[in-house]
Amino acid sequence: MTKKLSNSSLTKLDEPFLEEINRIRLDEFSNKAIQFAYKLESIPKEQKPNKMLRMNKNKTVFKETNQFYDRYFYQDSASIGLLLTNIDKSRIKLNTKRLPSFYTMGFERLKLAAAQRALFFDSNQNVSVHKTISDMERNKKNFPRRSNKRSIAIEMALGISQTNKTPTRTPAFTEIGYKKISSAKRVSRNDITKNGLFNIIGKHPRKILGVGAMPPVSGWRDVLVISAIGHMLSFAPRSSIYANNIELRIKLIRSAKQVIEDLDINSVWKKRSLRNIGASLGVSNPKLELQIATQLYKKAGVRMFRLYTIGSDPRVIETAKLLREKFGDDIEIFVGQIADIAQAENLVSANIKVDGLIYGHGGGQQCTSATNGMALTNLEDLYLATISKKLNNTSIIAEGGIGRSIGVALMMGVDAALGNQKLVRGAIETMNLFIKDKNDDICQPYPGTASPVTQLIEAEDILLRKNKLDAAGRTYQSEGKPGFMYYKNKANSSAFWINLYLSHAARTLADVGVSNIMGLRNFMRTTNVDLFRILTEKTIYVSSAHKDSGT
Repeated sequence: MTKKLSNSSLTKLDEPFLEEINRIRLDEFSNKAIQFAYKLESIPKEQKPNKMLRMNKNKTVFKETNQFYDRYFYQDSASIGLLLTNIDKSRIKLNTKRLPSFYTMGFERLKLAAAQRALFFDSNQNVSVHKTISDMERNKKNFPRRSNKRSIAIEMALGISQTNKTPTRTPAFTEIGYKKISSAKRVSRNDITKNGLFNIIGKHPRKILGVGAMPPVSGWRDVLVISAIGHMLSFAPRSSIYANNIELRIKLIRSAKQVIEDLDINSVWKKRSLRNIGASLGVSNPKLELQIATQLYKKAGVRMFRLYTIGSDPRVIETAKLLREKFGDDIEIFVGQIADIAQAENLVSANIKVDGLIYGHGGGQQCTSATNGMALTNLEDLYLATISKKLNNTSIIAEGGIGRSIGVALMMGVDAALGNQKLVRGAIETMNLFIKDKNDDICQPYPGTASPVTQLIEAEDILLRKNKLDAAGRTYQSEGKPGFMYYKNKANSSAFWINLYLSHAARTLADVGVSNIMGLRNFMRTTNVDLFRILTEKTIYVSSAHKDSGT
């Protein structure tokens, strides 16, 4: 059953202060950026782009109900929508009729979102950035590989010594820091953020940030679009409402690509953006996944696949091998989460040669698969990967577990980091519709890929039901939990969060006196000093923002 959600049932969020609106410098945005700012599913077609970024029309929201969940979405959209199961409803504020209350951004706040999007477009789609990409493409073979240097500090943290080569400890990635050094060279964080954070990721130059495959993140058309035009990896999801629904996955990817095709940029720039949109696959049935990949290849033009799995059995290798045999070098293959160095070496063997290895645990921050006592070995796995010469021709990517320590990862030799909710939370790219949790905070649902919530959503498909629910109607084999993405007044577009994390990376490069990733690689190769340090609990506290102690 589908029906319209009445506008009278939507409450406007607080509008920005007048000072915030007055700070926008409208004259600095290009006409192309203005056009891009309005290319959102939440903006109705009759809302025409204008130089003042005025908004005065709302898009109609529809509600679709079945026996397992409610979906709130825009008509004809292939995006995931806002999904509410009974588990979600038990964790949010409901009115007297046991229905959720909904909130939307007002027109002035939408103006702020449009400004952030316009700036993001101009910052990423310009002659200077594309010259950087062109230069890297021409000299790709000469791009410096990781140094493979060992670190005394990291090995001490892992319990590795001269007499014991096997790691015995599992410190968190965030327990490692780096030493800032002086430099004779002048460097600018702003310049680094604009042009210095490109690396060879897979087969192409891309930014060192990307978007993973969490359904409530990359299940949105506008998230795929903004990451693609920002030169970032992104992978359309395979779970939630997309499980066993290949046509919807195709429609999502094609709709995102169509937005890029409609942009007023030249064909080379479009091609560079389009190649950043990939699709995730499973590994449970390698031959079936190959069939799915073939449909995505033919019908959606996908040339980049991620085997999205925590599996460690031979099916991971088999699926990757089938993909390479079928498509050859015409596609990019990323696999992860990687289990260990042995699996990684199998995946880079001559008959597979995957383009990227993705490491980490709990990339979406909702994972519970270590609650049985399994050690979280993110630091160990990434360290062993970055010192292995066998992996030097393959991108090593971190997803989950590194927090804000992207600088440490880059200095180790990690090529990129994938983010999920931290890059999109509460932004206009994930729909202009919000709820409140029990603490009265504005948010959107954010279930883990293998959480009970996602399993309930997938169980709506009769063919998947027995694999997701027992006869008593309860989920099993869950490896995640329900969560929320929280809205912040300052971040109305994903552009804000993406630039925030890129600025963290830029700070690292400036701290060691280099202006781009190539410079960082050369620096780490030539320095004789181990810059890594083991952080104490007190150091971690002092290095983060904290409240006034009153002293």
